[in-house]
This record gives sequence, C-alpha cells and structure tokens, in this order.
Amino acid sequence: MALKTLVDSGAISDHERLDVLHEISKSIPFRLYEALLTAEPGAKIPDSVFQEMSKKNPKRTLEIALGDGDSRIADMSIKDALFNFGLADVEKSLDWFRNHETELSGAKRDQGAQGLSLLAVRHAEFDTAWEWTGEIADAELRRKAEGEVWASEKKVVEIATTRDPQKFLESVVSGQSVHADYWIQTGMLRT
Repeated sequence: MALKTLVDSGAISDHERLDVLHEISKSIPFRLYEALLTAEPGAKIPDSVFQEMSKKNPKRTLEIALGDGDSRIADMSIKDALFNFGLADVEKSLDWFRNHETELSGAKRDQGAQGLSLLAVRHAEFDTAWEWTGEIADAELRRKAEGEVWASEKKVVEIATTRDPQKFLESVVSGQSVHADYWIQTGMLRT
C-alpha cells in the first residue's frame, strides 16, 4: 500500500498514516479492511478501522471477527460491535453473543461481555450491567468494566439524590429501586 511505502521512506510518520486510514475508514471501512488485508499481510489493522466497521454494520463486523483466525481484528472491536448492534436491536445482539460465545477466544469473549455491560448501562439496567461484568474472566478488564459501571451508576444516583434524596432513599430501602443498598450512604449525604 502506498501509505506504508511513504512511512518506510520517512515521507510521513506512522501516526500520519493512521490518521489517513482513520479518515478513509469513515467512508468505506469494509473496503479499506479488505484492502489492508491484501496490501499489508500480517500487519495489525488499526482499531479505528474496526470502530468504523462496527458503526456501519456491527453484525457484519462480528461475523468477520468470528472468522478471524489470525486475530487481526482487535479484541475491542467485539465490544464496539456488540454495543452498536445492541443500540439497534438489543435482543439480536444478545442472541448473537449467546449463540457464538463458545467460538470466541477468551479475550474476545471478555470484550463481548464488556460491550453488553456498557449496553446495559446505556439503558440504565445496572443489575444486568453488573451481571455481564461478572462474566469477564480477565481480572484487569473486569476491574476496568466494574469501574465504568460504577461511575455511570454513581452519576445516575447523584442526579436522583440531588432531585429528591428522600424519595431515592425510600425507593432503595423498600426494594423498589434498581440501585443496590450500598447507594444509601450517597442518598443520606444529600439529605
């Protein structure tokens, strides 16, 4: 590919090459992916290409990732694709993951669980988000995902306790809330 030749010759930096590839991927991510497979055999494909692929057609991106034996598709693209697929159709994204999770490598499976956790957060389904986070085997990734869920839930709790701390406390104590008991302290600080 001409860009790789330009980097090798020193005419442009690798960072500039990645910027150009990112801009191209915004318009034609799947064609760019195919061109990179052919032009740069064995080279890692930039994450931005997969992010754009998952925005354009998340299901197709998942199918490509599933058949990716050489792991050129970044594990994180599974997270992005499942999240984007779920934005369009939650049930179909859940079905896809459950039907294919045994075919995914451990890292890709963990990224899929993280993507579904973030999707649950997006829908304010924190119990479901915590369940998906609990399915992540990699301890470092699980801690990161737990931090994302906790930070998002904390923002929602802070808004609820700012509006009406008494109502928030009553809902948690009575079991009517989607939030766990440990958020009571946050509510009490607001009263």
